[in-house]
Amino acid sequence: MPQPELLLLAGGIRSGSLNEKLIGCASQAARDRGFGITRLSLSDYRLPLFGADSLSLDEVPEAL
Repeated sequence: MPQPELLLLAGGIRSGSLNEKLIGCASQAARDRGFGITRLSLSDYRLPLFGADSLSLDEVPEAL
């Protein structure tokens, strides 16, 4: 029987996000149970996403 595969994606791009930490825990638990894991990060793609980490307090983002 082929190994089951999971695609894990957290919806945020902020560094240290709770969602990314949860994905890390979920991926380890799934690997321990024999699943293959692919993690996808939105920050790896050039998407028009708002990221609070890239702003200083004096900056206002342009409209997308």
